This record gives sequence, C-alpha cells and structure tokens, in this order.
Amino acid sequence: MNYDRPGDRIKKLIKKNGLSQKEFVEKFNEKYGYSDSEATVSQYVNNKRTPEIDKMVKIANFFNVTLDYIMCRTDVDSDMSIYDKPKENASKSNISFSTPQEALSFILKQEMVADFGGYDLENMSDDEIMEMADDIADMLKIISRKHK
Repeated sequence: MNYDRPGDRIKKLIKKNGLSQKEFVEKFNEKYGYSDSEATVSQYVNNKRTPEIDKMVKIANFFNVTLDYIMCRTDVDSDMSIYDKPKENASKSNISFSTPQEALSFILKQEMVADFGGYDLENMSDDEIMEMADDIADMLKIISRKHK
C-alpha cells in the first residue's frame, strides 16, 4: 500500500525531471504567472501545506501527469497514452473512453476546462462524466478543423 502524499509526488516529479526546487519554482511561475516563493513550494514538498486544486491541476499539467497521480489516487505517474496519438492521424481519430476514469483524466487534463470549473465531478454520475468528456473531445475536434 502506498502512503505518499501530494507533496511527496511533487518532490519526486521535480527530481525525476532533473530540476532543483528553485528551478521548478522559476519555471512554474513563469509558465503560469504565479509568484510562489521557494519557501511556499518547500511547504508543499514537505507536506506542511497542500496547493489549492487549481494549482494542483497546473502542477500536473506542468509535469504532464494526471491529477490522480498528484493526488495519490494512482501510482502511474504518466498515464497519458490516449493523448500521444501521431499528429497526422489526429483529425481522423475519434477519441473514445472505455471507463469513467479515462474520461475523468481527459477532462482534468484540459487546463481550460479546469480553469472555468462550474461543475462538480464528485457529484456527477459515471455516465455524465463520460458524456462531458465526449463533448469536450468533440469541441476540440471542431476547433482543430477550423484552425488547420
């Protein structure tokens, strides 16, 4: 059984990516417009403080891992294979989800959707989560066709 906490996962990802804590803070702040100090991130990685959910989503995005990994719901740190399709097939492929967990992972990976919020995934049924993920995938297909 795994007893990691979010800070443990963040610390592992920083090391795995060959960054110092200071480098992570600088790159993360620059990418997302935050002004976190190294002391704040130190509190995160030492489990003295937990980042708010919007920041957790951005941390997951920064390291290209699932939010479930950061939140210690899975030990798989990069289960993003459904997004790694070759670009030439992207317009022809139909993203489909075989489980609510895949659908939820897809929804949470879409930074813009997470930023808007206004939905409560914990109170949605599996069918509603699958439908929402399908809708988001359809919107992304439409946008990509328009801007080719």
